[in-house]
Amino acid sequence: MSSNGCTRLCIPAFGFALGITQGVALFIIGFGASLSAAGWASKFIEVVGNAYVGYHATLVGAATGGLYGLAVGFCIGSLIAFLYNTVNRCCCDKTCETKG
Repeated sequence: MSSNGCTRLCIPAFGFALGITQGVALFIIGFGASLSAAGWASKFIEVVGNAYVGYHATLVGAATGGLYGLAVGFCIGSLIAFLYNTVNRCCCDKTCETKG
């Protein structure tokens, strides 16, 4: 936290954290579906597989989905952190001006 009470997010770290989370989640769902004989999460994999080419209920498909999740999660997380920092900077600048 800075001396004026305003916090900022580290853009790459936030992006990487969200990317890892999404990548691991997609891998677990894909791998779990490959082990399930009852078609667990098959509709989810079918829908997500339309956007992520190669994401299937197989080990290779789960790894592919994990890599897609890492990349997309990193981009979305970086965008969220950037927008947060931008909005927070505007708000902190205004509150700091009124205090000074």
